[in-house]
Amino acid sequence: KNMIFINIKNMKNTLLIGLSFLFFTVCNGQENFVWDKTDSVNKTKDQIYSDTKLFIAKTWNSAKHVIQNDDKEGGIIFVRAINIQNVSYALFLNSYTYNYDVTFKMKDFKCKIIIDNVICKKAITSDVETGKIQPFEKDDDFPKGTFGQRTAIPKKKGIKMMKQLKFELQEIVTDYENYIKNSRTDNW
Repeated sequence: KNMIFINIKNMKNTLLIGLSFLFFTVCNGQENFVWDKTDSVNKTKDQIYSDTKLFIAKTWNSAKHVIQNDDKEGGIIFVRAINIQNVSYALFLNSYTYNYDVTFKMKDFKCKIIIDNVICKKAITSDVETGKIQPFEKDDDFPKGTFGQRTAIPKKKGIKMMKQLKFELQEIVTDYENYIKNSRTDNW
């Protein structure tokens, strides 16, 4: 009886910890290189749309090239962009190109940003393709590599690169949230 009681108690603690982690992750709007953040703002759909277009123009070098769908009436703008992570190792510069999608949704007094589909499309070391490193959450998920597909950087550098990539994508969400809340529509 005591053994069963202890196991049930441990299961309850494990479940509680798991649910707490899930709650924390959902509240922060980010999980496994997918961000989904909704905000309430005191602006009309048209004001949010205009501010979002300005944000896109200020965030990416060429708004015309990254915007794939622009539906003002439907309240959606879809962006496909890239992020390049450069890592120095063993006298070489290793360059990893990540594609990602950003969806902006808007309606009166609400806006939403979703970042997803983060995928390594290219990995180059000294003009030679190397093994791609797909986004990973856990340090142990660093790719082991097989013959001909080895990563050009060690695990420690790969983990640091993933943290940087994650930080830069999170920064887009944070910057958008701040931009929409703090930009003012004035009647100059």
